[in-house]
Amino acid sequence: MKQPSAIKIVEELTQYIGASERQFGKQSSFLSLMERGIVVHHGSMPLKARLLIEQFVRDGYARICFATATLNQGINMPFDCVWIDNFHNMNKLTLKNLIGRAGRTTQTPNQFDFGYTIINKENVNTFKIRIVSTIELEPTSKLDDDSKDIPEDYSDLITAIKTNTFNDDLHLTESQVERLKNSNIKSDIRFVLDKLIHGDKAIGGHQYYEIKSSDRRKLKDKLKKIYITHLKRDSLTKQEQTILSASIPLLLWRIQGKAFSETLSLRHSYLTRRDERRALLKKLKEKVVSQNEYNEALDDIKIEYSARAESLPNKGARAISLFGRGASVNTFDYDLLVYDTYDYLDKVISLSLSDPLCAALTIYYQETEDFRAKILKNFIRYGTNNEIEIWLLKYGFDPEDTEWISLYIQHIDEQGIIFIDNLNDLSEDQLRIIERYIY
Repeated sequence: MKQPSAIKIVEELTQYIGASERQFGKQSSFLSLMERGIVVHHGSMPLKARLLIEQFVRDGYARICFATATLNQGINMPFDCVWIDNFHNMNKLTLKNLIGRAGRTTQTPNQFDFGYTIINKENVNTFKIRIVSTIELEPTSKLDDDSKDIPEDYSDLITAIKTNTFNDDLHLTESQVERLKNSNIKSDIRFVLDKLIHGDKAIGGHQYYEIKSSDRRKLKDKLKKIYITHLKRDSLTKQEQTILSASIPLLLWRIQGKAFSETLSLRHSYLTRRDERRALLKKLKEKVVSQNEYNEALDDIKIEYSARAESLPNKGARAISLFGRGASVNTFDYDLLVYDTYDYLDKVISLSLSDPLCAALTIYYQETEDFRAKILKNFIRYGTNNEIEIWLLKYGFDPEDTEWISLYIQHIDEQGIIFIDNLNDLSEDQLRIIERYIY
């Protein structure tokens, strides 16, 4: 199968994140760099973007890669040399793994290839000590540390691991499950189901905004209450509340089946105060204001406050402003929006909110047999209620691809995937996505 061109990969990434050179505040620096053979790689990159970037490097289109220590996870990308600017806070094993990224550019099988590690001159002695030092595992487990040193929010998990009382079905500890069972949240869950599930489907965006604004606020408050119920404490810090509040709209968009680019567009519109900008632009077009007056007024429009994504619960969360308080919309950084939105979807929704909310819905279904709870659980965890699409997600396919792939599935379960015989109408890009499962 022919490898895609560099331009095609950049175009696919552009479409995936909804970037645009022509639209206000949607210019992407990392895409502009890729067009020049320079790639950026770090943990807040959306998974699909990371995979495309890694393919871009493997296919030989990149000349320079700026990366965080995420590259130490064994990613096989062809680098001649690795330059490590600062490793003072990096543990010895991570440093050695990073060095191992260098020397993978040969195309000849079984041929030894040289790699080079470049460091700053002042770090040479420290580097030598780290490289020759022996790496030893700690003789005692972190689980055996003094319980007084364990943060309250993790004490349930530590106890569950020690006592084998983790509920694998609900992905929570038994003590957390008991809190959900003993809480008075049935009416809250019923309200959420009444507003979000119609028949066997989740409501769409238009239907959501037809809900009274007071009920939309109540809906968000009840989702927060359901989440908090599984914790040892009955409230969150102000900073945790801020992060949770920022995540709820993204959770609702996920339930409505919004693609990643749509989610970015909705958040971009809110943060850059789209309606204010449009009203100002209308005045310029109608010559109510001059170009200079327009420029000054636009510079005075400030980016809406939004806290950076952080995992929950976390009493130490700081709720730092994503763009800095009082920043003008003219300074809007679209790449920062992409990274933070992915972090919210990944760290906050998938890793923090999903398990307790889905557990609460499962318990509610067991007690009431309200089938809508199962449907909403699937939308929260997977973003879909389609069984085939859910299986495809479990197999690691990107949510953006599951809908079209499902049309070519003959059978799928935990044993494997069987595709239909005729795949002739698939493009090369589509075949590349599924090729590892075609026998």
